[in-house]
Order: sequence, then C-alpha cells, then structure tokens
Amino acid sequence: MALLLRESLRVGKIAYSDYFFSISMTKQEAKKRIGDEIRNFSVITEPGKTAFARSRKTYTGKLGGQQDDTVIALQLALIAQRCFFEDARYSQFSKQPI
Repeated sequence: MALLLRESLRVGKIAYSDYFFSISMTKQEAKKRIGDEIRNFSVITEPGKTAFARSRKTYTGKLGGQQDDTVIALQLALIAQRCFFEDARYSQFSKQPI
C-alpha cells in the first residue's frame, strides 16, 4: 500500500478536492497534517531475533508518537480504487445510478 501511495503521488494521481474540508480544523491545518503524516511515513527494518531469522520490514508513520491514520485511510482508498473501479469484473457495479 505504501508503494502504491508513493507511485500515485509521483505521477500526480492524487489531488485535493475543491470540496475538501475538516470538521475539527481549518482546511490549511488539515492539509498540513496530511502532508506531515505522508512525510513521516517510513520503512523500518528490524534485524531477526536469532542468527537464522530474516530481517523484518515494517511500514509505519507512528515513529515518536506520530499519527498515521490519515495515510492508512488514503492507502486503503487507493487499494479499493485499484481493486474495485479499475477491475473489469466490477464494472457492472460502478455504472449503477445512485
């Protein structure tokens, strides 16, 4: 998911909606928080617990008590978009009137 988010940002696939808002902070504060969470998201490599164990990679934004909820939600939305809206098997469902 982290790699999909990185690629989506790189190619300009993600943008703020004209209707973007937050109920708990100003629009600028919310955008800053999202940007901060994305920048803090990292890959942590932990060595194996024994001499024969493999190292372990963890993708997280919770370093130093930081939050990563917004980034996780964004990653899940990208996965859903890729699995549901871009897959031909589900095209009959995405064209239904709401």
